[in-house]
Amino acid sequence: EILLKFAGQDVTKHFYHLNHSKYATATKAGLKIGELDPEEKQSVAVENIDTEERKEKKRIVIVGAGICGLSTAHFLSQENKNFDVKVLESAPMLGGTALKSSAIMFLGGLVETKDLTGGNLTQWLGYAAFDFYKMMQEKWGNIDFSVKGTIGIVENEEQLAVAKKIFGPGGRVKGAEIVEDKDQIAKIEPGLKDSETVKALVWHKHGGTVDPYLVCKSLAAKAEDQGVEIALGKEVLYVTKEDSGYTIRHKDIDSGRIIDEKADILVLCLGWKVREFAAMLGHTVPVRGMHGQMFAMNPTKLNLTNNLYGLEGIVYWTKNRVKHQHTRKTEEPYERLTNHLYGVQIKNGVLKFGGDRVLKDLNGKVLEDGIEANVKVVKRIFPQLKDEPIIGQWSGTMPFTPDQKIICGSLEDNLFVLTGSGFMRGVASGMLLASSILGDQKYEKLLKQSDPRRFS
Repeated sequence: EILLKFAGQDVTKHFYHLNHSKYATATKAGLKIGELDPEEKQSVAVENIDTEERKEKKRIVIVGAGICGLSTAHFLSQENKNFDVKVLESAPMLGGTALKSSAIMFLGGLVETKDLTGGNLTQWLGYAAFDFYKMMQEKWGNIDFSVKGTIGIVENEEQLAVAKKIFGPGGRVKGAEIVEDKDQIAKIEPGLKDSETVKALVWHKHGGTVDPYLVCKSLAAKAEDQGVEIALGKEVLYVTKEDSGYTIRHKDIDSGRIIDEKADILVLCLGWKVREFAAMLGHTVPVRGMHGQMFAMNPTKLNLTNNLYGLEGIVYWTKNRVKHQHTRKTEEPYERLTNHLYGVQIKNGVLKFGGDRVLKDLNGKVLEDGIEANVKVVKRIFPQLKDEPIIGQWSGTMPFTPDQKIICGSLEDNLFVLTGSGFMRGVASGMLLASSILGDQKYEKLLKQSDPRRFS
């Protein structure tokens, strides 16, 4: 049994979804299964040192070292040298929920990024993130960025009718093509040439994927080069407002020592847990935790050209006007409502599939019957995988907002929040939040769409 190690430490208890079978080493470091490079050095927390230089700067504390917290830290430190920025993270490694992400991105109909700063928020986040990941790969170093399309799997006439309503001519989602010709389907995705169940595809030609851990590692390195302090293994217990700013009480997970951190500006980038910490300061942030789970295979007979998702869940959510895209009821035994599937093949050949969801935090638990349901769908679509074993499974809790848009901006003077982005749009969401903190007017129209107070 392989335990996850990082910087010489056993971190399985913090990321126990990474603990799998002897096949676990088949998966790339940082992508859910196996060991991260033990030679990598983790950041070490440094106590506040009130040097004259620091006293002259405004102190910003960001809680959370996932994609949102790290990208916010990077953009802040890049744009303003008058800030003293520190990031607190409870885990002993970078990445947060990002490490559990599928890292799938598919984009709309635009071939090139336009000036979307006053347009659709979700569309802008997708294109801004895509362009930034591309820049990271080309200029910063390898993050396993791959440009690839995404296909929606249509298995019956009901799914095809809904697909046409959403993605067809006159549909509300632009830029996709519905393909029903069998030869064309096999040309777009050769892995489907032997599939008897696939009736059509929704083909999104533009998109990509990255390695979540490499992205977070790269952002952290840039932020630290720009003077940001990243303190891992610091569990934030609570936050309070003082006359002079904010106090963040946290515990060092190694020593157990309690530390009170002072901040002029407090930034909460804690995924669905933002709700709890914002409430400590008298604010309501309506984000909920959505349990999601995934599994991995290391196939010898399938090479996917595209990312993929299934239409079964989308049909159910559309017909029943389900606001939160969950597949099971909220209370035990979590009765099944529908099936949802998405998948990606990473550069080393490992396939990652997921989609089963419960609208609550299950604290890392994996529902085995959910894995079995997803495996059944996968093997129905790809018969060449019928004898492939699962090499690992894991779960995480995703932040879901009432309108499925990010919550990004100011709750009060000097208190900021970011949640609900999803990994692939997280870096662009951090760009927006940094702009809000800096008082930059460039993204004013986009920030109005993401305003935390829009639900009041």
